[in-house]
Amino acid sequence: MTDGLTRADVLLKTLAADPSLRGILRALSLGITGVQRGALKLDDMTRPMTMAAATAEDVVAGRPASFSWRALAGGKPADPTDLRRFIEVEPVLDFMALEPGRAATDAIAQTASDLKLGADYQARVRQTGRIPTDDDEFMTLKKDAGLNAAVSLLAVLIILWLALRSARIIFAVAVSLLVGLAISAAWGLFLVGALNLISIAFFVLFIGLGVDFGIQFSVRYRAERHDYPELRTALHSTAVKVGGPLALAALATAVGFSSFLPTAYRGLSELGEIAGSGMIIAFVTSITLLPALLAVLNPPGERHPMGFVQLAPVDRFLELHRIPVVVIIILVVVLASPLLFWLQFDFNPLHLQSPKVESVATFLELRKNPQTAANAIEIKASDLAAANATARRLSALPEVSQTRTLSDLVPSDQD
Repeated sequence: MTDGLTRADVLLKTLAADPSLRGILRALSLGITGVQRGALKLDDMTRPMTMAAATAEDVVAGRPASFSWRALAGGKPADPTDLRRFIEVEPVLDFMALEPGRAATDAIAQTASDLKLGADYQARVRQTGRIPTDDDEFMTLKKDAGLNAAVSLLAVLIILWLALRSARIIFAVAVSLLVGLAISAAWGLFLVGALNLISIAFFVLFIGLGVDFGIQFSVRYRAERHDYPELRTALHSTAVKVGGPLALAALATAVGFSSFLPTAYRGLSELGEIAGSGMIIAFVTSITLLPALLAVLNPPGERHPMGFVQLAPVDRFLELHRIPVVVIIILVVVLASPLLFWLQFDFNPLHLQSPKVESVATFLELRKNPQTAANAIEIKASDLAAANATARRLSALPEVSQTRTLSDLVPSDQD
């Protein structure tokens, strides 16, 4: 850079005296004169003349034109990071909308488009930060919610049909599931006030786990209906045989979700709180509402015994060797438990987001530069001496790559 400024000394003085097109032409003319007199080498003028010619050709052709003094003085094209500029905006947020900052980000994007920054100045405007990132999260969630719900519903319907083979029973289970889901959602909102990106996942968890209670009850009902043709007798026998096991399963599942409660991650803690209580609600609706619906709908009796004939040998094997099977499973769990010490937890919530959206892609690109990295911290000090002392103390930490203060902007050999 110093050599470039030295070579461009006459050029810069001329432009400072007359910063116009006339001044540029006069400066270039002086450069040619210097070459003729031997004060400059022809190679020294090659780059500025080439840059000037390219700019003039772009202007004549009607193309966007620019002339970089930094590139001229530095002797090489400017690095993209040198051309990057940051504008910090504090938008007005609409918390009644799913994406509170979307109006602001759309307005910024529209303004950049109206100004034709890309076409006229080859400039690209990209937005990132807390608000655009959060909005893109909700946008992705909203876009994928329909697909996730449809896939979950289709999978549930297929499982229900394979297990129940009765439209009336399937309808009863579906109604019981939806009622339990509505009650769980209301109870969850009562507990936490509002759902977030993690706790909202309880909808999928409730459908996947809650429907299992209905399937277990209904499958047992079909088996009992084959043995007891009278509907109420079959329902009573079903409740007696599956009530206890289902209660144990619901309690165990709820306790499992309650393990999320002690964490400092609010979303995960709330998910455990809502999903845990939701399992109890799913159990209650399965042993109360579901039998009532079956009594009202009165499905036809079962002519054939339940189960798959091909899997009967598996059932017999498990019944005869249940103790060895349980022992083997316990041994596998015990032997695999030490692997938990190598289990790592990803603390970065950014990895939960799509890297394709603009806000995340921009952030990931900025993170590659140490000056704009996500882990860069700005610390205010009372004066330069205090700032230098803080920098020296932090630079000794192994987690700190580098520290910079205003003192680093002053050359060490400067008088």
